Amino acid sequence: MKMLKKYSLFITISLIILVVSVVFDITKISNTNTLQVVNGCLDLSHYNLQEGPIKLSGEWELYKNQLLTYEDFQNNHYQAQLQNVPGSFQPTHISNIKGYGYGTYRLKVKTNDINKILGLKILTMSTSYKLMINNEVVATNGIVATNKQGYKSSFRPQIVVFNNTNHEFDIIVQVANYTYNRTGMWHSMILGEYQQVMNLKKHSTHRAVFLLGGILFTLIYHVGIFFLQKKNNKTNLYLIISLSIMLIRILFTGDYIITSLFPNISVAFIARVEYLTIIWGPSAVALFNYTLFEDIVSKLSIKLTIGYAVFCTIIITILPTYVYTNYVIVLEIIYILVFIYLIYCNYKAIQKDKTFSVLCTIGYSSVICACILDVLYYMNIINIIDGGITPYSVFSILTIQVFIVAHRYEKSFEDIRKLSTELIKQDKIKDDFLAYTSHEIKTPLQGMIGLIEHIIENGENLYDTQKENLTYAVKSGRRLSQLVNNILDYAKLKNNDIKLQLKNVTLLSVAHFVINTQKYLANNQDIEISCNIDPKIRVYGDENRLIQILTNLVSNSLKFTKQGEIKISCIKQNTLIRVCVEDTGCGIPLDKLQQIFKAYNQVNHTNSVLGTGLGLSISKQLVKLHGGEIWAESDSKTGSKFYFTLQASKNTVSQLSLNFRSKPRLKNIKQQSFSKIKILKKNNKNTILIVDDDSANLQVLINILSTEDYRLIVTCNSKEAVKAIEQYKIDIAILDIMMDEISGYDLCKIIRSTYNLYQLPVLMITAQTHTEAMIHGFKLGANDFLTKPFSSEELKARISTLINMRTSAIEVINNKVAFLQAQIKPHFIYNALNVIVSLCDTDPNKASDLLIDFSSYLRKSFDFSNTKNFVPIESEIEYIKSYLAIEQVRFENKIKCNFNIKYTGFMIPPLILQPLVENCIKHGILKKVGNGEINISIYKKNQKIYIIVEDDGVGISKNKLNTILSDTDTVSKSVGLKNINKRLQHYYGVGLKIDSSIQKGCRFIIEIPENIIGEEY
Repeated sequence: MKMLKKYSLFITISLIILVVSVVFDITKISNTNTLQVVNGCLDLSHYNLQEGPIKLSGEWELYKNQLLTYEDFQNNHYQAQLQNVPGSFQPTHISNIKGYGYGTYRLKVKTNDINKILGLKILTMSTSYKLMINNEVVATNGIVATNKQGYKSSFRPQIVVFNNTNHEFDIIVQVANYTYNRTGMWHSMILGEYQQVMNLKKHSTHRAVFLLGGILFTLIYHVGIFFLQKKNNKTNLYLIISLSIMLIRILFTGDYIITSLFPNISVAFIARVEYLTIIWGPSAVALFNYTLFEDIVSKLSIKLTIGYAVFCTIIITILPTYVYTNYVIVLEIIYILVFIYLIYCNYKAIQKDKTFSVLCTIGYSSVICACILDVLYYMNIINIIDGGITPYSVFSILTIQVFIVAHRYEKSFEDIRKLSTELIKQDKIKDDFLAYTSHEIKTPLQGMIGLIEHIIENGENLYDTQKENLTYAVKSGRRLSQLVNNILDYAKLKNNDIKLQLKNVTLLSVAHFVINTQKYLANNQDIEISCNIDPKIRVYGDENRLIQILTNLVSNSLKFTKQGEIKISCIKQNTLIRVCVEDTGCGIPLDKLQQIFKAYNQVNHTNSVLGTGLGLSISKQLVKLHGGEIWAESDSKTGSKFYFTLQASKNTVSQLSLNFRSKPRLKNIKQQSFSKIKILKKNNKNTILIVDDDSANLQVLINILSTEDYRLIVTCNSKEAVKAIEQYKIDIAILDIMMDEISGYDLCKIIRSTYNLYQLPVLMITAQTHTEAMIHGFKLGANDFLTKPFSSEELKARISTLINMRTSAIEVINNKVAFLQAQIKPHFIYNALNVIVSLCDTDPNKASDLLIDFSSYLRKSFDFSNTKNFVPIESEIEYIKSYLAIEQVRFENKIKCNFNIKYTGFMIPPLILQPLVENCIKHGILKKVGNGEINISIYKKNQKIYIIVEDDGVGISKNKLNTILSDTDTVSKSVGLKNINKRLQHYYGVGLKIDSSIQKGCRFIIEIPENIIGEEY
């Protein structure tokens, strides 16, 4: 670095000379390409355009102050002067700032490439122009005119396509400018084959988009860093301003990408934005340099620079374009002076061995060179090709700025890393000291507590106040012991010495244990500790550590809650269980919510007991060990809520086989997969459904029950169990509570939606001994619980008891059904006898026929045993026909009946359909004016059999329809319908459905599940 100081001036001057040499080499006036325009002509006779496009630079014919066309040149002779393109034909000096005018450029091109589609790539040659190939206008930009009134400016780079059919063609360009201080063709056109020109356009666009994307990405990155920093960095701010200016300048210069996005944008607006970037770009660089070398750069110079920029901004905003564009040279010269001053400051920084001073000097030198070239260009001393080095110098400045900011961040990160390493070392020393001290305190502390408790228990001569004081001493000792344990646990957590003993844990039992152990801490406070956790929720964790987590949270709530409630609750979120400990205490300030989980951190509350500051930190780390998260929400009005998440219980190999008081004798049954329904011992009378998601548990239950006379339907898939319930007649279901897809509780709920307590008893097996778990199961419809561990004899006894209970209940129901059946028969018998008696006098023959039908009816009726629950559907249909024969004679053919029987061969309860037909006749058709019709349909659909009896009678009102089957209906005499409804509910779980409205008839629907047709209960 000393050598750098010694030769700093030499290095700086050498770099400036090198940069200037490169600049003039890049922007030299003469084109090195041998194919150039000479004397208004470009000879391409010996050049194949397939070799590449040609830049139309050189000596064009210029007809100043004339707007000529192809016909003008053919018909007249005009005096031309030669003018270099790119360039201006009206030189501008500081004493003559007016540089606008109009004229015509002409170029004759000779070529052998005929009958080809050619293209011209045009940048912004002038503020307005009209381009003609021979006599054809192929492109326009703005409106060309001889005066300002008819003139209109526009910036629109474009690609021109034309078909060349001759060996010679003229390119004629009319230009006019009343906006800038330069009139002429500012940029050269490029001639080539159409595809070549399009490729140039694509390349230019891709380059601009790449540059824009790079700058935009860098800008967004640094903006994000700027707003994320607690203390905003001015260096980064000025870099953001520089990047933004560069981004805007790319859009508003060069290929004028902004015109592609907004085609109607005005030249005046483009010019203003372009000049504002010229003003504020150097200002942002000056501010950036000031933040680097505040002790060297004069603050006054920065204020003058910003003041000058503000003044120029006001001028550009207020004045018309043609005014301020005449003073661009003044702008350039001022900023040349600014950068010269910055180089001087950087030279002094180099002498003081300041970081980045050399880099900044190189960048500022390139900017000065670019500004000098721009001044010479505007003075028409040189012509700059493709924008010169200005874009490159600006880009180099931005690159240097980005590098400087990145280096500063890297250095800051390195400093922080070193400080963090040292802090970690010091923190470890502190933790080791606390752990060692706590370990040494623990043994004598336990001895002290034990001695005091012994004195309390055996101190017969102690006064009450003495015992009370000693009791407080024990409580204080236990609090100190808890603190010691927390410190030791905290040390173990930091050293990763705690290993979790993971298993499935019932969350409710953990919560109850914590509540019972923490209630004494409330002393005489008016605080209620409650729990709202579903007994079936289990988590996968270390039971002891879960108790520790909840203990710390509840203990924290007790400290800051004078009165009110502390509530423990949880909800399941996919594979997670979210636990909440909520209190009604004083709350936590919002700005402290993140700090409370840090070690030794305490939130001060007035008149509050301060804790050790370790409990919440330990809870957080224990939750993290379980793979969960912990956070807090608080409101000073409603208290605090602490949340943490745990993994829901996992599928693990059950230990059920080890939980029997006497091990069952295992049969030679191979352990197999029970994902599908398995049926064992198919011909036995009583059927037991066994559902457990653990195959080992299922195998044990199978081994126990295989010695009994039961048919077993087993599965470990609760969804398959639902199918089994729908498909098979089951006498008893044995369900494990904890299952993955559908829990035992939910499966019991599904069973009870179809079957009552005696139709399908449910025995639930659980490892939980809490009363709440059993109460919840009983509410859902469980008949009995069996708690692990249990013996095989106990299991068999409970199953036998439930089956006997079911059998007895069904016998009672059958007797009641028989009584209800007896209620139905007298109705019809009474009516039939009346009809026969009435016909004996008027039509004996008809009476004889009816007597035969009535005899057939009675014979079929008496065939129905009251203990027989089902009869063939065919018998029921014949029964109805016998009944209808009597009713049709009785009412003189007022009744017509149609049978649409599409499905037979199944069994139904007796005397189900005849009362429905009787109801249609009595309450529907007979109350109707005219004849009536009854339709009886039987069909099968979607694994169900539908029996429909409908009439076209007077119908039933809506109010009566809602109560006709209800036991609360004491007015209606519909004994038969209620009887049928109860019997259908008993046998099928689905009652009678009635659809009716006034004057639209009545429709009775019986729905029979296919899986239980033809079976007896």
